[in-house]
Amino acid sequence: MKQKVLLAGIFGMTLGFGCASTGTLNAQNSLVLRTTQAVPYTLRDSVDTVGNKYIGYGSRIPSVMTYVQDDGSVSVCGVDENQLDTCVYEYSKDMKLMKTLKFHNELKTLGAFTKDAGGNYYFFYGEAVKKDEPDRENMALVKYDRSGGKQKTYKLKAYADNSFHGIRVPFDASGCRLEISGTIIAVYFGREMFNGHQASYGFVLNTDTFERVDKGATTNSDTGGNFTMPYVSHSFNQYILPIKDGLIFADHGDAYPRSFSFAQFQNNGRGKRLHAFQFEGPIGQNATFAQLGGVAKTPMGYMFAGTYGKKRDSSRNMLLLLFDEDLTACSGPVWITNYTQAAGHAAHPKIAALDAGRYLLMWEVCAFSTQSANSITATPTEHRSTYMLIVDEQGTPLTRVTELPNIRLNMDDVLRYNKTTGNVYWSVNDGRQSIVTYTLNPRAVRDLARGERPQAAAEAKQWREEETARRQAEEARLTEEASTWDVSRLETRADYLSAIERELVLELNKIRSNPQAYARLYITNKAGGAYTKLAAAQGLPLMALEKGLCLAARESGNVFENANKYGKLSGSSSSSTMFGGYATGKEIALGFADRYSEYLVNAANNHIGIAVLDDPKWGVRVVFVFTSKYVSDL
Repeated sequence: MKQKVLLAGIFGMTLGFGCASTGTLNAQNSLVLRTTQAVPYTLRDSVDTVGNKYIGYGSRIPSVMTYVQDDGSVSVCGVDENQLDTCVYEYSKDMKLMKTLKFHNELKTLGAFTKDAGGNYYFFYGEAVKKDEPDRENMALVKYDRSGGKQKTYKLKAYADNSFHGIRVPFDASGCRLEISGTIIAVYFGREMFNGHQASYGFVLNTDTFERVDKGATTNSDTGGNFTMPYVSHSFNQYILPIKDGLIFADHGDAYPRSFSFAQFQNNGRGKRLHAFQFEGPIGQNATFAQLGGVAKTPMGYMFAGTYGKKRDSSRNMLLLLFDEDLTACSGPVWITNYTQAAGHAAHPKIAALDAGRYLLMWEVCAFSTQSANSITATPTEHRSTYMLIVDEQGTPLTRVTELPNIRLNMDDVLRYNKTTGNVYWSVNDGRQSIVTYTLNPRAVRDLARGERPQAAAEAKQWREEETARRQAEEARLTEEASTWDVSRLETRADYLSAIERELVLELNKIRSNPQAYARLYITNKAGGAYTKLAAAQGLPLMALEKGLCLAARESGNVFENANKYGKLSGSSSSSTMFGGYATGKEIALGFADRYSEYLVNAANNHIGIAVLDDPKWGVRVVFVFTSKYVSDL
């Protein structure tokens, strides 16, 4: 194969930024090295060639990936999606090609690739199954030794245990991440369930035994648990940061929660979650006008990079969030750019931790567009350029913003920093049959003099001062939640209900008994009708759960005629049906409250029946029956 190495001198140009000015590099200052490798197969785009992929709500699995070993050598992975082969190109630390390995895909689609300190290769594969194939193995994590010999394989059935409706379509509207921390390896991605809903899924294995370490996911969106995996619905992009004895997971969700969300997984069983930055808009609206970049470790905790624009006609800008090691508090956004419509949108954000408290930020700028997230067109919106900035642990710029003309970022892969060389690496497809690996030397960018550094991180100082207050407020919220409801009195153990139906009954009883507390603790849109109605309502006696009404709700036909087969309706009666990709009882209760909160705070509704049913089109159909009087024959 032909290999070409080009030394590129990158020059600065001037644009306007919110909190840092643009710098200029001279022609003698070599910043980026390009290493180009021809490949004998066709590559799917790993860069935003059209200039509008950042608008879409979901991410994608990468077609080109990079990993850097401790000795400075670089591994580049490319996927032949026609022949179902995965090729890995091994480079020395001075970017000389040493060898090429080819692995045949275990399943149809490669989701992610990584290596360990011993040079072993790990690949995660998946493929979609039909709805009548829940027992088919459609996910596989495979380990190969440094010579390409297969060592271990871990396979999962489509309807895996503790997976909440299974993994019918791995990588649906999302990326996939695979990272190693010590003796554990984690995979994390988005999936379509068998009920049609989209959410995150992942698992953790021991790298030696390939035995599963985690206990599956929990849908409790506010807390972590011993060895539990995070769950976000819908989850459109994911990130994993290896830390000492564990991992940090990051999510970009539009529903539960509707935010950038973070979770800690420790190998000792400890876990925690933090929903750090809530997006505007209703629950489940795919468009969040945001992109997830990544997470880096800081001396105080962690730094997150992303973009956000609030609404369709707002420019997206680069932001940082800072949070502590225990995920108990998060800063407000530290804005890195301040683009207007004329300047365009910040897109495809990246972050990498360098040495000595320095952090590399990179992003692209695309022309302003108001295209819908759900209907991206092929009409180019113009990629303008790529930029970099180095900041400290508080987000204060240490350099000027530097433009990198003709340099592209990988939309779906991460930046890789290596301490041995001091360089940052990433790879993209360069045309259809070529891979270019960029080697960026951050030391080639001159630091600002201390006196001229912009005060970009005033928000970071403020969050440290407010951290105690935030923590106390969160503890007070959890204390109030625990003391408000006697769960043993509100929950039902009716054996004719499914688990999600029993959870729904508990949530409805919480609303019924204390609607004001439910609105305050759980409804995020404080300006919406549901919050207004529940916040003004008084608690009522619980509705009687009727088996006959539940059976009637499950049957086709007229629900009231069905109800009279199991008893007798009298007084006022009503019913309602909801469709959607609901995965938990709390999601259903919040969705119902958002539409029909008046049913729940109506004193005349004394009896209730519910049914949560699979729906071939929408995923879930939920039927509610309310009546003022019902005499059961059961």
